[in-house]
Amino acid sequence: MESSFYLFDASYLKVQSMRFGYTFPKSFMGIKNLNIAVAGENIAVLTKFPFGDSDTSMEGSSAGDAALDRYRPTRKILFSLRFDL
Repeated sequence: MESSFYLFDASYLKVQSMRFGYTFPKSFMGIKNLNIAVAGENIAVLTKFPFGDSDTSMEGSSAGDAALDRYRPTRKILFSLRFDL
């Protein structure tokens, strides 16, 4: 008799990287080409997978050990400011 006890839906939607920036069109207080930006990596993962990273390959592992041993990737956010004097 076969069992589906260890089967999980590992489908997911991932926003891996995103960048938003704006360059001001005119000089501001003697500062030219003022650019501000925010960038991020591993912004969001939408999934019903109950364990670690659903993007992990389970090939060659027993009962999902590979997914249990791997955490989700770290979220990184970077702010930047560039300008010319």
